Amino acid sequence: MADENNNIKTCPKDCLKCHPNQRLYCAAQMSRIMLDRMDELQDRFERLEDRVKRMEHADESVFNPLEETQEAAV
Repeated sequence: MADENNNIKTCPKDCLKCHPNQRLYCAAQMSRIMLDRMDELQDRFERLEDRVKRMEHADESVFNPLEETQEAAV
């Protein structure tokens, strides 16, 4: 029984070496992982968009400190 428990297969990184059922399982798993990752990235993107919009509409304007330095020198 110990041999059966230690018979852990690893991915050969070549799908043609695997049984079609294994390939189907792997494809489904990878698709699910990618879907979750895309959802996470979409959330992050939306948060970044919100930040940019808030910065565009902020009461305080962004200033260039180099311009102030040049004005003080004149």
